[in-house]
Amino acid sequence: VWVAFSLDLRDRITRVIKETIPFPASAFVGAVTLGLRYGLQNVPCLLQAPGPFGGCPEFVSDEFRAAGISHVLAVSGLHVTILTVMFVGLFAAIRLPRQIYTPLILAALVVFAIVTGARPSTLRAVIMNGLMLLSWAYLRAGLRASVLFGAPVAAALILAHNPLVLTDPSFTLSFGAILSLGLLTPPVLEWLEALRGPRLAAVLAWAVPTTVLAIVRWPLVTTPQFWVPAAAWGALIWWAGVALERRGVRGPGWLALGRLPAPVLTFIAAQGAIQFGMMIPLSAHYFARWPLAGAWANLLAIPLIGVIVQLGAIGGLVGLVPGVGPWLSLVLGAANWLAS
Repeated sequence: VWVAFSLDLRDRITRVIKETIPFPASAFVGAVTLGLRYGLQNVPCLLQAPGPFGGCPEFVSDEFRAAGISHVLAVSGLHVTILTVMFVGLFAAIRLPRQIYTPLILAALVVFAIVTGARPSTLRAVIMNGLMLLSWAYLRAGLRASVLFGAPVAAALILAHNPLVLTDPSFTLSFGAILSLGLLTPPVLEWLEALRGPRLAAVLAWAVPTTVLAIVRWPLVTTPQFWVPAAAWGALIWWAGVALERRGVRGPGWLALGRLPAPVLTFIAAQGAIQFGMMIPLSAHYFARWPLAGAWANLLAIPLIGVIVQLGAIGGLVGLVPGVGPWLSLVLGAANWLAS
């Protein structure tokens, strides 16, 4: 019954998306919201105008792969977490107690897993988010404690079912990302809040030229001949920044990451934690590469994919309401077309 209901719901929401969002954005929204990736490889680029880096690749999948953000196309833990946060926000807005709406969210996540094909990465994310919600709602645990409780329990359940997935890169990457968020985000956030004046200028003076060189001369960046002088240059300008700060040089007041809004700074810290704890070591181990472009592109892609997935889910559900529903879904679809 659950499977039949979920698949029927998927087909009806897919129809709403196609009717309210023009192609090719409709195919993109269907892929990231419902996991309908079977036709995405043949979808032309969303951005047809030639760009400053040689124009647009032929297909959307190539476009995202070149930018290092192809992971947002595959429904995984990111998408499950986005929907979990969306449902928590909606129920909290109507002041419903968390003990009441947590089972409703768990049921919605199970339906979402079936709708998107019950892929292993989605099932892992549903188990993880479900355990986090249960500990948060009924054990009164904080978010960090919920992550540290949910990760090992979810891993134990998955490994008890199939121990062979321990060597699967997707398993290691999934839990590496979760543990990086739970363990490394607070110290990275403290470090970013302390970056101001000369120290921040030193970090930018090292990071910006390195990124530009990686874009235009990637083979050079992968050699020791580059990293030895780059490390020496980074240490030198950092020492200069610390020395200036000790002498009382503070720089302009706006030159401080701590002045950013707290949610923005926390998001940047979370991305840094994932890069240091998961992407750099595990991507180097499994794929012999580090997607440097993705480290910067994710700062834009992840907030946008959060908007697109939520608009797609709400618009698809609202479009099922007879009468005014399709018209409201058309408005949400127009906003989603812009975000896409």
